[in-house]
Amino acid sequence: MFIFHDAHFSHSLLDFNNLGSYIAIGAVVENVTIKSSALGFSTKINYFPLGENKALAVQISFKKADGALSENKLEAAIGMRLTNRNIGAKQILSNNFYEQIKQSISLYNGAKLQIIDNEQLMARLGKILANAEMLRILHPRGHYDTFTHELRWTQDEIYQKKDGLDVNTLGATKPEIAAFKIAADGKAIDFLREIKGGNAFTKMVNRAVGVSSALGIITMPAYSELNFLLGGRAVERVWLESNFLGVSFQPIAQLIFLLARHDQGNSEGMDKDFAAEVGKLKQDFYQLLPELKHEQPVFIFRLCKADAPVITSLRRPVESSFIYEE
Repeated sequence: MFIFHDAHFSHSLLDFNNLGSYIAIGAVVENVTIKSSALGFSTKINYFPLGENKALAVQISFKKADGALSENKLEAAIGMRLTNRNIGAKQILSNNFYEQIKQSISLYNGAKLQIIDNEQLMARLGKILANAEMLRILHPRGHYDTFTHELRWTQDEIYQKKDGLDVNTLGATKPEIAAFKIAADGKAIDFLREIKGGNAFTKMVNRAVGVSSALGIITMPAYSELNFLLGGRAVERVWLESNFLGVSFQPIAQLIFLLARHDQGNSEGMDKDFAAEVGKLKQDFYQLLPELKHEQPVFIFRLCKADAPVITSLRRPVESSFIYEE
């Protein structure tokens, strides 16, 4: 199996150096290895087999396993996995649960999971994450990514494109959805930039963090494209384990990719004021969590107990991206 990165579908403010795509491709690899194991096959994985030409991200070879393999439990979780943005009542999760999801990635190429369940620490981190989301929406490219490329507003658009985010899955109130429709107008965002406004865009993240059981941060030992790809496997594993155990999972990772563009990309695509705001978030983040200065954060998410979403975003059929050759 050859897994290619089609940049046509991923170009965005947050996908600096394809890092967001590599997280997603890592998740694909994790799913493939789990399903293969359940079918009785072992896998041999070759990352970036063409070296500097990274269009081919992964090559996977399959071999019939001699003995029994043990991924049958998580095979079922692949079909269960989803993003749940519902706002549930705050509940304490057991230490056994946290230990289980940490242990699940303990042998994943140096991946680590830090759990933050202290309410004061969560609130402070939530404010940083919410401000990162606000900055993304206020950025011209980020605004386009959010309101034109990602959000789906009508049933016709949802069923025609079968990708992106159905606006009804955001966990937003009706007034917030109405505000989003106003914010979709580029002129409205231009005005907010001019008056240095936009704080309303922080409310949804802050509210979600406020009822969360915990925030999780997955790190790798250092910055590299390969580590983001390998980190994607760890992200998927934790996500599957969480959903299988009845715990909801929602990514809140905008900060990670803004920091990568700021630090590794010399603020490419950011004007001076925007870069300065991202720099402030970086300073606040590492002051709050100084232990992460020696790691590379690759993903941030929230965990909670919430009702299953009534509506889920549609996805393109497998046939749209899978080609089988005899």
